[in-house]
Amino acid sequence: MTAWWESLSILEQAFACIAVPATIVLLIQTVLLLIGLGHDGQADIAVETDVDGDLDLDTANAGDGVFGESNMEEYAHDVNDHGLRLFSVRTIVAFFTVMGWTGLVISRGGGSPAWAIAGALLAGVAAMFLMAIAMRAFTKLQTDGNIDIRHAIGKEATVYLTIPAQRGGMGKVHMVLQNTYSEWNAVTDEPEPLVFDTPVVVTAIVGESTLVVARK
Repeated sequence: MTAWWESLSILEQAFACIAVPATIVLLIQTVLLLIGLGHDGQADIAVETDVDGDLDLDTANAGDGVFGESNMEEYAHDVNDHGLRLFSVRTIVAFFTVMGWTGLVISRGGGSPAWAIAGALLAGVAAMFLMAIAMRAFTKLQTDGNIDIRHAIGKEATVYLTIPAQRGGMGKVHMVLQNTYSEWNAVTDEPEPLVFDTPVVVTAIVGESTLVVARK
């Protein structure tokens, strides 16, 4: 192993230092996803939590704005339905993993440093897009499935992507709903941002698939 490392150029060592840790993180994410864990924010799946079955769906549609028409318009451009979320933990990890290994392979294959860097960056960006497309497709399957987001009200979740304070933007949370682990867009009325791994409670729903959460 030492001999192999010493045989690498400075550029190749840099690529290896990027690729190896990123690959380890990617493997951890994959394992957590497969075994249904990931409350630590490493898994990619959106989950809803099981309810007691007594939720009054007519109340959820009442005039307080939850599922109201004004909220439907406010969140009509929910990222689950429009565009790709290119910058997330998973897409960034995919970028560094593919970039590192691609650059190392090109350089070891005799490519020039400029070609190795260019090829690595292009491959990394392509990996980001593919991961974002896969995540969007999974979210669409979740939205089109049998999970009823209205059952999320009152359930606990964990912040995955930082949620800006006072509805200044959308973040993401992980939770278990109806025995399914999933990821949802979320906003908050809290005066301070809710950062990664913060435990929260769902207080309301706006639009078709955006949760309103509060610090637990």
